[in-house]
Amino acid sequence: MSTFTLYAKNLRALRSLEWSPSGVSLLVGANGAGKSTVLQALKFLRLAVHRDPAEAVNLAFGGYFDLKNRVAAEHEPIEIGIRIGHLDLRLRLVSVQGLTISAEATLHDGATELFRGDMGRYPLSFLSPLDPVVPDFINTIIEMGVFHDPDICSLRGGSNIGHTQVLNSRGTNALTMLRGWFQRRPDRWRYDFVLTGLRAAFPKLIADLDFVEAGNTIAAQIYRPGSEMPAQLGSEANGVLALLVLLCDLAAAEQGGIVAIDEPENSLHPYAIRLFVRLADQLARRNDLTVVFTTHSPVLLDAFNDKPEQVYVLDGMTEPAPVRLSELRNPEWLRQFRLGELYADDGIVSNDDESRRG
Repeated sequence: MSTFTLYAKNLRALRSLEWSPSGVSLLVGANGAGKSTVLQALKFLRLAVHRDPAEAVNLAFGGYFDLKNRVAAEHEPIEIGIRIGHLDLRLRLVSVQGLTISAEATLHDGATELFRGDMGRYPLSFLSPLDPVVPDFINTIIEMGVFHDPDICSLRGGSNIGHTQVLNSRGTNALTMLRGWFQRRPDRWRYDFVLTGLRAAFPKLIADLDFVEAGNTIAAQIYRPGSEMPAQLGSEANGVLALLVLLCDLAAAEQGGIVAIDEPENSLHPYAIRLFVRLADQLARRNDLTVVFTTHSPVLLDAFNDKPEQVYVLDGMTEPAPVRLSELRNPEWLRQFRLGELYADDGIVSNDDESRRG
């Protein structure tokens, strides 16, 4: 398993973050506590492998403006880093006159420093020749899946036929990926995982899938149980397409990979949410995945009732953040409640601090 620790300092609402999730974990917090920023930090690292730091900042965060924590001193830089195994990468980001971004990188193998210097306009892949184990480290970062805001509207019109290598962050090429998985025997399990999940969530709607190619677009058809006439997947409810994308998010992960999904509960019925968590847990165990969800959903929290140690809280006070729910609240006390009820009643987190944002 690609166990990892994510670091961030002075990044929007994240004054100091040091997080080492494993298995299937949940990240909760008040609005503006920094949940989405955590996922953006992972996305920044992945983008920085093939892009210079300034471009990666623009794509992951929308630019440097307002990126620095409000209470950070002027001389304090923004820091983002990740440790995978015994390799530890840190990037210090500094805006130069608000126009360009300077990024000083350090890379350590245990106590041994492999690199220290300004990255300039170099991507992180520049570091690969430094040590035989660095390419695997870089490849793990490349393969991290960071997903958010499924673009259901675009998906209704199909997926571009040419985008087949990597599932994009909003799932618009999900149908292309699905057809490719179906056609390639080593990847057939990924297609089967998605179809099995859809059948379980919508047993009266979906029995099978088929694909139709028109020009540069791939669309999907569904077959209902007992019917030989297909219906267009694009005409189905938002929840059907949303779950399809979420299942693809999981299926796209490589053995030992890292998957992060922002608020997967959106558009889903409570039954589908609970089913999705079970499927995520089964796949994570089978393929040694680290899966991270951020959420505001009491239903999703309830799915973690028997494992509060896998729920992490951004509370705006603890440094480094986040803190395990089982450390923030007595586990014996927690067993008296449903976690979703505590969350809904502000028993876990609240929006009392109006200065939070992220």
